[in-house]
Amino acid sequence: MDYGGRSSDVQGELDSVEAELELVELQIADLLQKQTELTTRKNALLQQLEEACDAAQPSSSSSSSSSKSSRADAVMSKQEMQRYDSTDFPWSKEVEQHLKDSFHLSKFRPLQLRAVNLTLSGKDLFLVMPTGRGKSLCYQLPAVCSKGFTLVVSSPGVLMEKHDHVPQVHRCVRQSC
Repeated sequence: MDYGGRSSDVQGELDSVEAELELVELQIADLLQKQTELTTRKNALLQQLEEACDAAQPSSSSSSSSSKSSRADAVMSKQEMQRYDSTDFPWSKEVEQHLKDSFHLSKFRPLQLRAVNLTLSGKDLFLVMPTGRGKSLCYQLPAVCSKGFTLVVSSPGVLMEKHDHVPQVHRCVRQSC
């Protein structure tokens, strides 16, 4: 029996596997570095967005005292806004349940919970989010958890393709929860 030939085949395959493992370890190190860079960049971009939102809020200085007081009533402080990120509202358990059961989601994306809580609190809300960030959940979930109906007017992406400029109307029938 020739065990020497079989032994060299096994040794050759072992060398090959070890070389491939080293390559995978290098790729993992590269991916971890890329993940760190992307996370840093993401955090910087989120900071820029937050600063832009803060800068976009109307300032308290105004030439007219009546517009000054109405602006102050309409704008919440950052601390007041953060209150709406919590889950200690009377509707919070119901919202969580519908998030899981109706929408098959386990958690909210950034700003969604705040938007839902503001809406269910009866606050006016102007929400601007990039494509794919989950804007529709921000009006569908409150609609499902409220009585009556919800009317949402939005500009569809179809308009960007040079069609008639007619707003798209979404009608969500609210159901009692």
